[in-house]
Amino acid sequence: MKKKFALIMAAFVVVVFSTMISAAAATGAQTYTGYMADILCVDSGTAADGANMATNPENHTVMCALMKPCIKSGYTLLVKNSSGSFDSLPLDKKGNKLAVKYLKNTDKTDNIYVNITGTMMNNMIQVDGITDAQ
Repeated sequence: MKKKFALIMAAFVVVVFSTMISAAAATGAQTYTGYMADILCVDSGTAADGANMATNPENHTVMCALMKPCIKSGYTLLVKNSSGSFDSLPLDKKGNKLAVKYLKNTDKTDNIYVNITGTMMNNMIQVDGITDAQ
């Protein structure tokens, strides 16, 4: 009886694990390119450094994005859409940590134009990595 139960549980685990792998493969990671900014400044419209986040997110400074309230608000990627405005793609918890690490280590002072690799899930990027974009 114990052996039969163990075999059934093992089969169940294999099926669940296979389904999870298939789902991950189906969604697949993508690279999103745009301006990384803190949510506080984006929601405010005008950043503390004076950058107009709706029209000129390239003017947003690294120093502003690293202010404590800005870090606390989390980060998003602003991606230009076909109408010329920007769509905001929030980063997940891991992405927010990677964003802070990126900002603390970059040589940039503004123009935080990056590639973010990850998977879109529930209107949020599940971030795998952040690198400079050209």
